[in-house]
Amino acid sequence: MKFYYEVLTTPTADTPGTTVLLHFPDKRYFFGQLSEGTQRACTERGIKITYLTDVFLTGQIQWGNTGGLIGVILTLADGIASSNNALELLAREKEERIKESGQANAAAKKEHGMSYAVHDGQLVPQRGTMTIHGGRNLTHTLATARRFVFRKGTPVFTREYDSEGMSKPDGLGTEDPCEQPTWSDSNIKVWAMPIRSSPVPHLQATSQYKGPAPGSNEPLPDITVLVRQPWPGAAVEKIPHTSWCQESVSYIIRNHDVRGKFDPKKAQELNVRKGPDYAKLTKGESVTSQDGKTVTPDMVLGPSRLGKGLAIIDLPTPAHVDDLVNRPEWNSPAVTTGLQTFLWILGPGVGDHPRLHEFVARFPECEHTVSSSDYCPNYLSMKSIATSTTRMGLLRPDNYPTLVHDNVSLPQPGTRTAEPATEPKAVALKPVAPGVIIDMEPKFALNFSEVEPHFEPAQVQRQMPWAIEQRLSTIRKRVKKEAFTKKLESFQKDLPGANVEIITLGTGSSAPSKYRNVSATLLNVPGYGYYLLDCGENTLGQLKRVFAPEKLREVLQNLRMIWISHLHADHHLGTASVIKAWFQENYPDGIPQTDEVEMDMSKILQEKRLFVVSEQMMTGWLEEYAAVENYGFGKVIPLSASPYLHQGNIRTQFVYRHCRADGSYPGHQLEATRPSTTSLSFHDQSSPLTPLLRSATGLSDLLTTRVSHCRGAMAVSLVFPDGFKISFSGDCRPSAGFATIGRNSTVLIHEATFQDDMAVSAIAKKHSTLSEALEVGRLMNARAILLTHFSQRYQKLARVEEAPASRTANNKPAAEPSNHVGQVGLDVPDDEPPQNNNNTRNQMFGDIKVTSRPKITVPIVAAFDYMRIRVRDMPIAQAYAPAVEKLFDLQERAGEEKAEQRKEAAKQIAQNRQKAKKQKQEKHKQIPVAAEEMEIEKPEGADAKSKSIWSASESESGWSTSGSDSEGERIKKEHYARKRKGSAAAAAGKDGQ
Repeated sequence: MKFYYEVLTTPTADTPGTTVLLHFPDKRYFFGQLSEGTQRACTERGIKITYLTDVFLTGQIQWGNTGGLIGVILTLADGIASSNNALELLAREKEERIKESGQANAAAKKEHGMSYAVHDGQLVPQRGTMTIHGGRNLTHTLATARRFVFRKGTPVFTREYDSEGMSKPDGLGTEDPCEQPTWSDSNIKVWAMPIRSSPVPHLQATSQYKGPAPGSNEPLPDITVLVRQPWPGAAVEKIPHTSWCQESVSYIIRNHDVRGKFDPKKAQELNVRKGPDYAKLTKGESVTSQDGKTVTPDMVLGPSRLGKGLAIIDLPTPAHVDDLVNRPEWNSPAVTTGLQTFLWILGPGVGDHPRLHEFVARFPECEHTVSSSDYCPNYLSMKSIATSTTRMGLLRPDNYPTLVHDNVSLPQPGTRTAEPATEPKAVALKPVAPGVIIDMEPKFALNFSEVEPHFEPAQVQRQMPWAIEQRLSTIRKRVKKEAFTKKLESFQKDLPGANVEIITLGTGSSAPSKYRNVSATLLNVPGYGYYLLDCGENTLGQLKRVFAPEKLREVLQNLRMIWISHLHADHHLGTASVIKAWFQENYPDGIPQTDEVEMDMSKILQEKRLFVVSEQMMTGWLEEYAAVENYGFGKVIPLSASPYLHQGNIRTQFVYRHCRADGSYPGHQLEATRPSTTSLSFHDQSSPLTPLLRSATGLSDLLTTRVSHCRGAMAVSLVFPDGFKISFSGDCRPSAGFATIGRNSTVLIHEATFQDDMAVSAIAKKHSTLSEALEVGRLMNARAILLTHFSQRYQKLARVEEAPASRTANNKPAAEPSNHVGQVGLDVPDDEPPQNNNNTRNQMFGDIKVTSRPKITVPIVAAFDYMRIRVRDMPIAQAYAPAVEKLFDLQERAGEEKAEQRKEAAKQIAQNRQKAKKQKQEKHKQIPVAAEEMEIEKPEGADAKSKSIWSASESESGWSTSGSDSEGERIKKEHYARKRKGSAAAAAGKDGQ
């Protein structure tokens, strides 16, 4: 049976962790770090995780290693739900066909084999479930997500491994105490190794209760115990506190011994009946021959092949090396027999440890591979968006600068390794890369043939297709005309925050795709600092692609606030990583740990702090997760925002909960106890804290309002002392309350998840269409509109100038809201019906109804990932939108063409391999993978050079550069002259090599 490991990620800005996928015909397993970006890496490489049943997390349970786990769970759960729905539909159709045909009532569903795993000696079915293995605090980490992960159809189990819980008592009566694996199923055996750092920090641990059982005759002791709360998990207000753990988990994996080949000749000689008895013998069962003799499997089977092993060792710091080399597993024949290779996942500087070199020398017969920022460069792992952004930079280099990367330097620039190595490593470790295959059965081998070369932006075709050059030439002439320059001057006149830069880091919805990451927008406000609006998964990685290491340090040093609009995974799962990066940059030596709770709010507001403002569930998540790792919570000011009405105007109260750096507070063990709080406001002129709050945030006001999307969802307006005002919708239906608080905004950033033809979906999923977003901008009187959060079905530019939606008879737009808002209710939970009482109607949610495309005269810009734009330049960006749209159109078509070519090549390879199997004389011949090397029948005309969509010479009506066709012909001739010149230069360079 063939099985192999496939390397999916190595440490880069896009994929900060190392992930390996183990392939068996019937199952898949993840090993390594499921860091942020893992899900997107799977999409980029076309990896499907439908058969995934187990995840084995290596390293410490910290967000840097687990940040992509929740996204993987959600993706797998949705995939299983879709498959189940499809199977149920097929079953119903089959049942209907049976009824119509008049056949006897037969079972519509066929029972298939169920896969099992061994958990603590018990068989556990695995269909439709996921088991996550890892170190201590894994369960706590997942429990903190109970308020925003709702996937009941896919049960998730956890198994934690720590040195205390796995310690083996002396005198087990066996020569090999490691003979039994920690976990096993029908495919593999796994030994988990929690590796401690030295010196081991003192931690307070829990112990299992071994006293008298409730209901017995013995008196029960009066002690505090931890109990499991019943489902639903979202109803659990508080979870038991935990403590930081420095242990790093590694694994040794072996497949079961492969049985020997069945010898039918020997079976015949032993007079064994053909059929079921043959099958029993191959399964290891004894049978009785026709002459009454017992035949055992070893009498008809060849010698078994020992299972092959692989060790995945995760050492985050040099302090973990000593405990690794002293592990008892290395003296265990059950563990080390058949060990073929090591995959070392090393933190900065660990590869130079002398004891690690000595340990590697103990296993010279094994292959030693490595994944580390010291050995693997910071290449662009998301090639689709990298290619797209590079081509966008050819159109607008100011808006789309080259993404930060380095395919050569080691250690990676910006990592925490002290100095680059000047000499080769003393130990021979082979760096891995995405696409590396570690074949285990039937024959062990390291296969690098699937590794693609690193992406080089300079290699992207520099010549634009004729259709785009035609548009560009027309646009350049338009922006030089007096009408446009006057319009631009009018827009820039008395424009607050003209030099504010908006950087759209993530512009997609729901889940990351090849071309759009999930929500995040960075504001660079000169004189005030940086502000982050939403922080979806791998926002830190997006920042690292936009800013070089030195510039990123400046950004983090001046980051003042993170606003989280609501507690959906695509809007906040990158928050912990950004906070940790901010903390490490501003407090490189850490902070003293103390049991004291800081109560002086004026002192807190005058320190170097990072504000995280959101709804109370988000700040509660930050508190709970602070118990897992020291990510900087002790220097964060989490503010829970609560909008309310004051004299007809929407105001916001902010609440700060006084907690320790680990999220605890006095009496936190008790269910009814809550931390002390301090209320803050931008409008309370009598409070001495108000000017401190304004100074600390750099804002003169922060306005919020409830919006219709999910429980706790809010929109926000940030107002600066110089008059600049920016409003951000988050996810929502069009909101009258938002139009009110955002009145006279300089810039409106609004979600436009759906095009107008999907208005029904927008209502059902509580999002906005393009026209609805524009209508909010019109009612708000915003001076410019930036559209973002597009459905991942739209890879192209959202068209803001297409034909308007259907109009009603009177063709009147929605009424403009006044600054005064009537009585406003509080948040309506997502799982409760809204009240019908008009007196309590929630006007914060609003009832803006759009019956036609509103007429908008202000600049409208559609956002793309990595786009950088200054407010004053938004009219120019809008003018160039048609060229950008055409570029994306061609890229999408070229991508479809390439996918079809790959599909056809894979089909031909499969056919070729099938033919080879049937030809005995070629059974030992290696089948080449490259399509051009295969001896297969080529379709007619296959030798002819195919015409690429990207180089097509299509032209378009309506984009003539002038009224004269001769002008267009001149530009076209110049275009092809440049193209021929470039081809000639390339040919000359090739000949000169």
